[in-house]
Amino acid sequence: MIKFFLILEGNKIRDIESLRENFCIQEILEVYNDNRLANWLKARGYTEELEQIQKITNDVGLEELVKTLFSIFKVEYSEDEMKHTIDFLKITNDKEKQIRFYNENKEIINKIISEYSKGELVNKEELKTISENIKVEEAVKKEEPQKELELDSNMRVVVPKGETVLVNKSKWKYNDIKMNPYCIAKTSVTNKLWKDVYSWAIKKGYVFIHDISSTKTKSSLDLLPVTGIVASDCIVWCNAYTEKTIGLSECVYYDSNNNLIKDAKLVDFKNIDITKLDEKKGYRLPTDMEWEFAARGGNPNLKDWRFSFSGSNAETPKQVGWYKKSGKQPVAMKKPNSLNLYDMSGNVWEISINFLESVCFGHGGDGFSGVMNCKVNAKKKISESLDFGVIYNSFNFIGFRLACTL
Repeated sequence: MIKFFLILEGNKIRDIESLRENFCIQEILEVYNDNRLANWLKARGYTEELEQIQKITNDVGLEELVKTLFSIFKVEYSEDEMKHTIDFLKITNDKEKQIRFYNENKEIINKIISEYSKGELVNKEELKTISENIKVEEAVKKEEPQKELELDSNMRVVVPKGETVLVNKSKWKYNDIKMNPYCIAKTSVTNKLWKDVYSWAIKKGYVFIHDISSTKTKSSLDLLPVTGIVASDCIVWCNAYTEKTIGLSECVYYDSNNNLIKDAKLVDFKNIDITKLDEKKGYRLPTDMEWEFAARGGNPNLKDWRFSFSGSNAETPKQVGWYKKSGKQPVAMKKPNSLNLYDMSGNVWEISINFLESVCFGHGGDGFSGVMNCKVNAKKKISESLDFGVIYNSFNFIGFRLACTL
């Protein structure tokens, strides 16, 4: 039999171990219902799991079916997790039934709505059927279980939720600063992550200035930091990544008219609603102070705080970063700092934004920088045009790292 792979969570699944790692019950139910799961198990030679799948009867309830699938593939779960999963699936199924009912009866529904709005008599039996099958959207939303936001596993907490850190000017070049809860990514955004999100985003109507995702690159370059983009692209990409992974309601970047920013060509840094930076929990660029605070280790009372480089106080950043003539290298190949953050000295300059001054900065130097540009306090302004000419004559040495408010 010809072998084929499943797609779960956007990944190719060729064995049971990969299926467990990418187990998404909604997608598992989909491939179960259309027999792709059974065919895949048969083609891959998983006879024991196939026999258990074939024993499931057509009249099995949703909850029993879900628990059975978890059990067959030995995926662990808590009772609370299972309860929330079942509740969510029931609501989703109800919504799908409503949509199917509407699509099958939309001519009748629109006719009744039109008649009712004109004050004409309507068929009471038809109206009763519609009211029983189509619930008010707000009522459905109220039933939907609330859950904690699940962030990218690459994110590291710098200031924990519910806490603040005060830094006085004797320990920093700024005046007394209060750092609010936030987290920052362990590494720069990679080519692979950028392209995965970009491909999804353009189908959803997002517009970028620089299309680097169409460039054919070897898979060996997937873990290099993405470069060749500008700050406006990063802002739009952050909104897209948030919508894709967390939900549209947590997107951070809106203009002053409360319009979601989806077009990089229309970004105006002076017209961004900065109140959303604290209100929304989605992905964004760090501020210049957040970037440096994290690069220093996030604790002014520890010795790391006064290190010259992020994670090292040696004469050069050799232990912790790529610099001088190293060029751009895959992320996380050097020693991290005390927050387990990689490459904050060297490899690529990383973008931050100071919205109060409408200024973009590049931090940390790159794989061709000298020692001074790799220091934790090294930052250079990015020109108003978002060309990185203040740093270099091109922007192929600058990337970015994600942050988010907790």
